Amino acid sequence: WDQAILLNLIKIIQKLFLSNCYYFTKLSIFKKRIKSNQNISGLPNINGQQLLQSPLILPLTKIQKKIASKIVNSKNHLKELRIRAKNNIKDAMKEFEEIIFNLG
Repeated sequence: WDQAILLNLIKIIQKLFLSNCYYFTKLSIFKKRIKSNQNISGLPNINGQQLLQSPLILPLTKIQKKIASKIVNSKNHLKELRIRAKNNIKDAMKEFEEIIFNLG
């Protein structure tokens, strides 16, 4: 893997981590932890240290590799599409100029 792909994967993993944290807060295990930390007024409370000690649920390595592979393939496909789009623009301009100036 080259450095650019690894850097992109790190950025994607960071985004996945944040979205995973969001979904983790929606799980019953997290809600039970919050409820067990209710204060006298009944308001749920959890501090940063408790949050850091909460288990973080990640997909199996096999699934993570599948996700990474799909991301890499999608990025490569997008790169190819961008190159094709640039070439189509160049070809269209060339064809337009030939038609307008009767160069063809």
